[in-house]
Amino acid sequence: MKEALAEHNNCDGTDLDYSGAVDYTDVTVFTDLWLRARAVPGELAAPTGVGFTDYAELAGRWLSQGCWLKHNCHGTDLDFSGTVNCNDLKILADHWLEQAELAVGDSQAW
Repeated sequence: MKEALAEHNNCDGTDLDYSGAVDYTDVTVFTDLWLRARAVPGELAAPTGVGFTDYAELAGRWLSQGCWLKHNCHGTDLDFSGTVNCNDLKILADHWLEQAELAVGDSQAW
């Protein structure tokens, strides 16, 4: 029953680990995602643009499942589907070699 509830209703997007309840784990997942926020989707390893280091990070978690329980597979589940797969690789590829534009006075993108 709990799995069916989590599958169909994640509390309007606030049940980030799909456990069926909004609790401390969801706060932890949210905080991790917030702190890992990127200016460019697919920028996983460093704020230097999307490149081979980001690809290596994604490849290292390839086909990982249950990502909502593992802090979004350390950011590599780019489409938040719960699995690191071809959809995430497509997002990375769509932003290949893209870099964030820094605002005047910013010393780094993160």
